[in-house]
Amino acid sequence: YVVGMGIEIHINERIVSLRTEHNITQSELARRIGSTRQQVHTLENHPRENNLATVRRLASAFGMTVLEFLAPVPGVG
Repeated sequence: YVVGMGIEIHINERIVSLRTEHNITQSELARRIGSTRQQVHTLENHPRENNLATVRRLASAFGMTVLEFLAPVPGVG
């Protein structure tokens, strides 16, 4: 998750939601962010604080800016 300015965003839920929306596998997302499928699994299933570099790679993998990636989504988080 990312916490700042009174906002808590559950990135793990956002990743799953976007992967589903974009119809991509954990392996494909891993390839896009230069990681492993196991790391994507960990990001999705074990919420923790993520560094900005990881957030940037994830946003880029979905063709989004960091702000778009972190924007609150109804029903997620």
